[in-house]
Amino acid sequence: MYIYCGKKIKNPIYIHFLCGCKYDKYNNSDKRNVVAKYIDSKKYNYSLILEKQFTFRHYNKMNLDDLGEIELFASYYASTIIILHETYSTAAETALFGSKKALHNKILVIYPSKKVTEVNNIGTFLYMAYFKTKKAKKVSYNDFKRILNEENKNVRYYMTSFNEDRLDSYIKEKIDTHFNNNKQNIDISLRKKYINQKRNCYSVSRKNKKISINLDYQFIFSIILAIISNKHFQNDIRDFNYCITNICYIIKNILMDTICNKEKLDKNDFQNITVKTIDKKDINKPIKFCINILVGIGLLKFSSRKIVFSRKIAEELSEYRNIIRDEKEQDFFEVKNGDNNE
Repeated sequence: MYIYCGKKIKNPIYIHFLCGCKYDKYNNSDKRNVVAKYIDSKKYNYSLILEKQFTFRHYNKMNLDDLGEIELFASYYASTIIILHETYSTAAETALFGSKKALHNKILVIYPSKKVTEVNNIGTFLYMAYFKTKKAKKVSYNDFKRILNEENKNVRYYMTSFNEDRLDSYIKEKIDTHFNNNKQNIDISLRKKYINQKRNCYSVSRKNKKISINLDYQFIFSIILAIISNKHFQNDIRDFNYCITNICYIIKNILMDTICNKEKLDKNDFQNITVKTIDKKDINKPIKFCINILVGIGLLKFSSRKIVFSRKIAEELSEYRNIIRDEKEQDFFEVKNGDNNE
């Protein structure tokens, strides 16, 4: 029986969601490519650009056809959301993420310091709605090249690129500070639900023989990495499509065993278990999206019915392997080294 240990990870893997106007993945001058290169150079950090890693074919396979849902899934999994703001579309993205309280701390808006684009860089509406009262951060850059996009004569707008296609020390410092501030927000412990607790918690109805669990996306991300890096489960998740279904089953089983073990319940009496995300979604679709993220950013792939990790992530998964353990190896409730998840 495998149980969830709920330990904090000293060096977790961080995903950084990069948003902006029209993206050109083959252009080194594209600002998202420049920022992505900087992020990917840092250990434990990976950039996520939806237009680079996914196509509509991928979304169809995930049963996703709503762009808002897709971007919210990505934002919930991400540790930070970096918006390269220039146009009405990026203003709309800022509004979408800024309207979610859970995302306020994650947002960093990078924009040109002069009015060179189609809209005021940080207009009055965005300032009043999301920056004056909320915790979202913003930073402007002075070194840029202005480009008039004329590929479509009906839609003409100015775009900018970083000077010499690189980040200056000022922007690097602001990005690093934003990263470090958000490192403190990851909590993957599982606790019994109390009055004001909404995430990573469970409740037990002995009368109805039901267990209900609410998880945030970082918890789901972490337990998926723990499962796919555990040799005991790797033979069960070789095929991509079967992997999705089986990981959902494995997660529910691990959580059920963990809670029944902790609460001294007979598992056979509690077969009614519901697992939802913090935004009230069944976990199957978010799990499927998470696996696709891991494949999309190159952390793992499926080859000849075998799951393969990149060399980089193989070194970074060591702590995740200890999130779930066989009960026979160690008592889940034994407190060691001063650790206490309760």
